[in-house]
Amino acid sequence: MYYLLLKEAAWKVLVPCDAFRNSEITFEGDSTVNLFSSMDLSAKDEAIRARIINALDRLAHRGTQAFTSGKSHIVDTVERIFSVDVGPYRILYCFEGDKIVVCCHLYRKKSQRVPREATRAAAKVRADYLSSVRSGRQKILKPV
Repeated sequence: MYYLLLKEAAWKVLVPCDAFRNSEITFEGDSTVNLFSSMDLSAKDEAIRARIINALDRLAHRGTQAFTSGKSHIVDTVERIFSVDVGPYRILYCFEGDKIVVCCHLYRKKSQRVPREATRAAAKVRADYLSSVRSGRQKILKPV
């Protein structure tokens, strides 16, 4: 399983990237561009994009202390999946291993509740991450 290193400070922020199969792939510029490739962000959404990048920076620098309890909350106590709202979007993430944050899911909010499908998708990403670490199949790709 391949993971793209989005941000690195005191914590590493990773996002799964199944699309990248070649271990020789390099990335130019800001690696967060890959996070937005599947999202429909128009030019007017640049402010939202900046807020999402800021949230990822906070996770990279502060880890579990990145957000107050009013800003971030746990959405799945069994899988230990957290949610943070960033404008009209929601990032689902989990903390793993030695100061690693795995961004499990990013989607546009439609209500106050986290949809069951989003929680399931995030839990699957977390399970895949843990499985790849245990089996030694984990590959972290870093931007240039």
